[in-house]
Amino acid sequence: MSKDVDQTSCCDSREGKSGCCNVEAVVSVDKKGQIYFSKEIREKFNIQEGDKLVVVAMYKDSEPCCMNLIKADSFGGMVRSFLSPVMEDLIENDNTQEV
Repeated sequence: MSKDVDQTSCCDSREGKSGCCNVEAVVSVDKKGQIYFSKEIREKFNIQEGDKLVVVAMYKDSEPCCMNLIKADSFGGMVRSFLSPVMEDLIENDNTQEV
């Protein structure tokens, strides 16, 4: 069963949204390397047992400086919406060159 996923960015400053980045919680890593999210955070972000989170890292001077967690079921839609126009352009350019 496939569920519909909103593919728009929640932090698109071009839409006039302000305050898109907020500190929601501070989490700890235990000795096994596991992260604990409080019940409040799990409920707020609808994180269920078995959900997969994608870790997206940003780098500055070849050093990781920031990490984002994105629910995997949302990430696929984000990648498709980003890559679709690029792939369409590549296909269109490829077809133009064959003529």
